[in-house]
Amino acid sequence: DAYDSFLHLSVAAPVQVLNTYSFAVVSMLKFSLFALVEIRYLLLIWRHQHQHMFAEGWEAVRQELSRVYAQFYGALVGGLILIFIASDYLDFVALLMQAYWLPQIIHDVRHGSKNSFTHFFIFSITATRSLQFLYLWGCPAGIFDGEIYPHLPGAPSFELCLAAVLLQVMQVSLM
Repeated sequence: DAYDSFLHLSVAAPVQVLNTYSFAVVSMLKFSLFALVEIRYLLLIWRHQHQHMFAEGWEAVRQELSRVYAQFYGALVGGLILIFIASDYLDFVALLMQAYWLPQIIHDVRHGSKNSFTHFFIFSITATRSLQFLYLWGCPAGIFDGEIYPHLPGAPSFELCLAAVLLQVMQVSLM
């Protein structure tokens, strides 16, 4: 979601039209959702998985949390820099970002668990995450046609949309 908000903002920034304000609002709302809700959720998961840290004292907890925050925000900033540098290849970066089930698949394999999520959750998340990609790179009459907003690299591309759908099908079938 943080990367999505950055993409919204970076696409809207160079355009000097009144509609740019709406993209900035969407970007800030997505980033607020990310900062307030998802970080809190990650901290709850971390606290549950590292209960033994609290027995070692607050100094150990503080050091471990600092390490977790540094890794998380380092990865976030590194990803934003990668997106900025590879903006000419944004289609491939966006396709790579469609592999969001891969960490869960690796986790399930490492821990020997299966069916971590309900089928309804997996299909609904996959559908909603795929719609934006399929609209941006599949719709020939989208808003990023170069008239008002800049043209997206490689858009429209049936092959890229097919690759995204196949990637989603492969990930969902492995889950």
